[in-house]
Amino acid sequence: MDKWEPHLANLTLESFEKKLPLCMQNECEWLVKQMWRLLSDDCDIARVYFKTYIERIYTPLFSKDPRVQMGFIFKLLDTDSDGILKASDLTKCAEQLNIDAQFGREVQMLMDHYTKTHLKIKTKPKT
Repeated sequence: MDKWEPHLANLTLESFEKKLPLCMQNECEWLVKQMWRLLSDDCDIARVYFKTYIERIYTPLFSKDPRVQMGFIFKLLDTDSDGILKASDLTKCAEQLNIDAQFGREVQMLMDHYTKTHLKIKTKPKT
């Protein structure tokens, strides 16, 4: 029997769609699609290396460095992958995210923190 080599193991989109909601305790289809987008570099591919999952999802999500976590949440919330977090991105996330699940609440808290600390809103002065 061959030795299992995690760096050569693959995750398929199908297995990711089945297992991620169980791992994250969140049945949110949008969240699964957004994480797959981060894994696949926004390409239409059927599988990614398990090592890619560790590097792009697991490590930043569970990092002790808040800057790394915020970078991950930024990428997750940037729904059109243009590098700019706009109101339309946040609106789409708020509409799609299942905040009733544990992970949904955590993402919502990080989203709230990000908007409070990183977004500057221009308003027109009243005349």
